[in-house]
Amino acid sequence: PTSSVDSLVRVNGLLTRRELADGAGDTDAREMERDVLKVKVGDLADVTAEAARVDDVVASQPHASLRLDANQAWTTDEARAFWRALGPATRRAIEYIEEPLSHPTVESLAELSAEAGRPGAGAGADPTDSEPGPMPIALDESLAQGVVGTEDLEGDTARLSNVVALVLKPALLGYGTSIRLAAAARAAQRPKLVVVSSMFDGDVALSHDVVLAAALGGAAEGANARSGRAAQGDAGDGAEEEQQQVRHGLSTYRYFADGASRFVSEAVVDDSSGAISVVACERLLRRAAKPAREGRADGEPADPEAFV
Repeated sequence: PTSSVDSLVRVNGLLTRRELADGAGDTDAREMERDVLKVKVGDLADVTAEAARVDDVVASQPHASLRLDANQAWTTDEARAFWRALGPATRRAIEYIEEPLSHPTVESLAELSAEAGRPGAGAGADPTDSEPGPMPIALDESLAQGVVGTEDLEGDTARLSNVVALVLKPALLGYGTSIRLAAAARAAQRPKLVVVSSMFDGDVALSHDVVLAAALGGAAEGANARSGRAAQGDAGDGAEEEQQQVRHGLSTYRYFADGASRFVSEAVVDDSSGAISVVACERLLRRAAKPAREGRADGEPADPEAFV
């Protein structure tokens, strides 16, 4: 990598809906040590009870920032009720809520941004303030569904001022569209937080995702723009650069069977902090490409096992 590309990409932890329901008892302890946690929500009919679950996570993990992912589970009224039911300290810890609406449109997202709470509070606000501010929203499925596109990012986006992050899944969007969306966000300076996220990708796709995340840069400027302990003023000298790196959504590698992934054994430098080596990912990609090139040179198809 060049000097403009981060040599390490850092990832958030992941708390699934089942793990949230079980009180995180089955969650890998290393996931819970991360300074940014992605928490899956949206499976309870009672959004007040679901908000209480998230409050419990914040109480048990006070070092962490939270990214909630509703996977388009709620109506506008349900999303608003959930946001208002959260405790003030929880709202302060939340970087964003990803895809809160079940049938999103630019208009409904704008409405939710405007009406979820009163301006002036919300994410990053004084934790003693009981009034919820506007809900910080991240887009994921809406990008793949074409609800929001580059034209919405490059043009007048005032209606979506509370869309604070783009979550780019190259497996769904393709790498070209992911790069165009990231470039449009950068040009418009809104939203300023761009997160690369994986599905249940294999070694090759994950390695590509890591290289893309590194190329997009690591400075976390948008949303809550805080990374766990750094926001509490506990980061030591020399930790500022590490703390300002975006935490990407690439921790699905933990679902690989033990010993089944070269990515896990070679690229994951520090599982507790979620640090992945970009150089190791580039090496994995070169090694995966080599038999394909040799196969073509010999007039034979590449061995599919080389890409496992």
